[in-house]
Amino acid sequence: MKETYKSKTNIVTTCWNALGHTKVTLQSMFETVHHPYFLTIIDNGSHDGTGEFLKNLEISPWCEKLILITNQVNKGIIDANNQGQAVSNQYGLEYTCICNNDLCFQDNWLSILEKHMEDDPDLGIIGTLRPAVDVAHHIRSESSKAVVDGTPKGYSITEELEYFQGPHTFAEAAKMLIAKNGGGVSILRCPPNAVVTCCALVRNSVSEKIGLFSDTRFEMYGSEDVDFSWRLQKAGYICAVAKDVYVHHFRHRSITASNLDRDKYLIENNIKLYEKWKHDIFTFLRNEEKEGVDIRKNLSSEENHEYFFLRRIREKVDFMLGYENEQFDHRKGDN
Repeated sequence: MKETYKSKTNIVTTCWNALGHTKVTLQSMFETVHHPYFLTIIDNGSHDGTGEFLKNLEISPWCEKLILITNQVNKGIIDANNQGQAVSNQYGLEYTCICNNDLCFQDNWLSILEKHMEDDPDLGIIGTLRPAVDVAHHIRSESSKAVVDGTPKGYSITEELEYFQGPHTFAEAAKMLIAKNGGGVSILRCPPNAVVTCCALVRNSVSEKIGLFSDTRFEMYGSEDVDFSWRLQKAGYICAVAKDVYVHHFRHRSITASNLDRDKYLIENNIKLYEKWKHDIFTFLRNEEKEGVDIRKNLSSEENHEYFFLRRIREKVDFMLGYENEQFDHRKGDN
């Protein structure tokens, strides 16, 4: 007899060392999700005791099914995302929630994200508030990202979170962050923007139009989430951020713990991203200029948060010469 499940979502968490943060992430997840879900954990070749911990993991009663996938070597987040997607498709679940292993969740976060998906069938992906340059901190004048980046070195995980929260509990800080940053759902233009997939809910049926969640031409780490959002919007889906959900991201803990050469992969993958999307980038910039937007200012100033990913690409590939040449050819064609 075929098993039946009540779950709508498969939460996919990829681990690569950083066992302390994995424990915090899973404990927070188990304490904050109060309805049925699947959990797929992918151990990407950890060598710090993560594998043994996962074998003996005590799960929440709400976790209908736990799937452990052990990769003998680190295949990278790209392959891991696609492994998680395959599990979601195997069991016919509606959504996949891509999650890092260095997170702390507000209560009922998953039910809120699922509700947003149910309310708008055109939503392809929805992310959350997280420490970022465009997310104001709840009590400081700095951005939430600046506060995280300014955490004193040597702090424990608990001390890091307390430093961010200030004199408030995590639940209180999350509510204050949501209130300060507006709440509701913010729809993104992609490009230039994208949903960061440290925690993001994806509608599984999008694969019928775009295929794999992560394009395997990107290796190990970086740019795959930008490419994902851009592919989704090009296929007609909405990409958005739920500003009524806050998920704290400790940022790059597996990378730091495992000494991955982050800059190397960012450079290589940003170049691949540009090569794949340059005509779409140029079309976007051309349309912006037609609307009277000062694209050069936006590409050089951190004040424009929407252009963040274009600025990161431009740091690795200065594409403005190519854009100017295309503009020149375009004008010649109009004569």
